[in-house]
Amino acid sequence: MQTRLYPGSEVVEVMSWAELRKVLSVVPPMFWMAMIATAIAGIGFMVTLGLWTYADATERTDKPGLWTLIVILLNIPVGLLIYLLAGRDPNKKSSGRFKKPVITMFALSILAGLWLFITAFQFVF
Repeated sequence: MQTRLYPGSEVVEVMSWAELRKVLSVVPPMFWMAMIATAIAGIGFMVTLGLWTYADATERTDKPGLWTLIVILLNIPVGLLIYLLAGRDPNKKSSGRFKKPVITMFALSILAGLWLFITAFQFVF
């Protein structure tokens, strides 16, 4: 099927919905399971990063919510580097009371992603 992307542009070849469904039906289920596992692990990592930032910023800054939002929206490495270099007060020390729960959350997010990825291989083999 040929179409114009916007008025006055050149004509380009575009795949129809029926053709797209045919292509997607050929993709193996393992691919989709791996995509889901990666998404879950990524979301778990972002939640863990947000929890760590909030816990650390609560003890080292006056605005922990703002710094958590900056780190989550700008992501790694930009948001985390900005927080580590500009957001933390070096004179205030962290008590370390949030260290163990955050490490546990990070490990659980990685394990959940691995479990889903291994489960995907069971469907293929």
